[in-house]
Amino acid sequence: GFVHLGGWYWHEELGQDTGSINKTSPVALGWNGNVRVSASSIPDTTRDKAWGLEAGGVYRRAWAFAEHTVRTIDSHTVDPVDQKATSIYAGWMITGEQPGFSRRSGTWGTTRVLRPVQAGGIGAFELAARYDRYDFLDAARGGEGIAWTLGVNWYLNDWSRLMLNY
Repeated sequence: GFVHLGGWYWHEELGQDTGSINKTSPVALGWNGNVRVSASSIPDTTRDKAWGLEAGGVYRRAWAFAEHTVRTIDSHTVDPVDQKATSIYAGWMITGEQPGFSRRSGTWGTTRVLRPVQAGGIGAFELAARYDRYDFLDAARGGEGIAWTLGVNWYLNDWSRLMLNY
């Protein structure tokens, strides 16, 4: 197994031509465009900055990752506004495969199926869960949103997957 730890930061000075920042985030990775969290429109913006932390790991057939970020938007006319987001997700390959996460590149890749369907096998099965939280309550008309996702993934072979999420 392995553990991944990371962090990042950015700072941006906004030009005079930036009138406002308005963000409306889709909840649950955009699966339902009708479920959104408003961050409100922040007028007369001057700068914004953000930071994030991430941690995760893979151990044998299981994997888990978490991310948290805070974005602060400064304005001439309103107090600084914080926009916060947190995401936690995990999975377990119940048929014995290794999760398709590369230690070298730090990215998700292909899950190698031990018993592919086209070779007479059952494929690979994975249980997965995800939690997302958005907190835009600092803004005048900002909102808050929480989403849970539970899923079963069936990998037919190294390049095909069927997903059932609730």
